[in-house]
Amino acid sequence: MTKYCRATDNVTDKLPTLKELDNMNVPRSAIMCGFVVHLPDRDEFLKSNTENDEMDLRTWSRTPENAIRYPNSQSAYDFVRGYDKNEAIVCILFELKKQYLICNLPEKNFA
Repeated sequence: MTKYCRATDNVTDKLPTLKELDNMNVPRSAIMCGFVVHLPDRDEFLKSNTENDEMDLRTWSRTPENAIRYPNSQSAYDFVRGYDKNEAIVCILFELKKQYLICNLPEKNFA
């Protein structure tokens, strides 16, 4: 049996199928690292999120490798729904040998 698209231990969502990987142009050797929150217009990724009674503090990173890696798409969507700007989206983060790759979630969620 050929292995494809492994996932890191923190990922709790179902892995994409071979067809979904092909549709997203993701190499089958990719490792699924989780889900990240992305601001496409600024090309930044949510790095930290601190909320308390007095303030909400978010920091953003220019690279996906430093982003918060949510274990499932629902956790990432929960943040996006609570975020006051419409431009935040959820992406899948894949690791290749020497780089990271992000893909928008397909219409159908893997969960």
